[in-house]
Amino acid sequence: MYATGSETVLYFIARKNNEPDTFQIVTGACYHIYFKDGHKTAFGVVNRITGDSIYITSHISADMAVAAKEQYAVYKYPHSYISALRLAKSDGFSSATASVEDYDITVKKVDRATLGYPGWYAGSTTSGEVNFYRPWLMFNGYRGITEKGGRAIWYEGEPAQ
Repeated sequence: MYATGSETVLYFIARKNNEPDTFQIVTGACYHIYFKDGHKTAFGVVNRITGDSIYITSHISADMAVAAKEQYAVYKYPHSYISALRLAKSDGFSSATASVEDYDITVKKVDRATLGYPGWYAGSTTSGEVNFYRPWLMFNGYRGITEKGGRAIWYEGEPAQ
C-alpha cells in the first residue's frame, strides 16, 4: 500500500454495457484526453481530481512538449468539458477513441489502498538505466510509460501492484 486515505476517481461507464468498457481516470496516471475547446493531452499526467474538475498536464514532461513543438501547460477543466479519450490498442501503434457521448461519467472517492501505485522505478533490460514509469491508460488496461529525450518509452516488464 503506497498511501492511506481516499482519492477522487473519474469512472467512464459505458451506457450500453458496464463491462468491459469501463475506464477510470486516477491521479498520477497518463492519458490522451480531448477537450471540447480543442485542447488535448499527449500522455498528460493527472495532477488532481476534484468533485467537479480535473487538473492535467498537456504532456508527460516539458521535454516532450518541446519535442512536439507545443506549449507545456497544466489544464483545469470541469469533467463535462472532456469530449473523448484516445486509447492505444495492445499493439501500441493503432488507437481507438472513446467518445464521452457513449459513457456516463461518475465521480467517486475510493480508498487509496484499492488503487495501484501511481508510478514505479524500474531498470531497463536493454540499457540498465533506472527510470520512473507512470501508468498509461490503453484500450486493454494500463501500461507503464516514461519519457526520455522528448520521446515516450514503454515499460518492458510487468507493472508493480
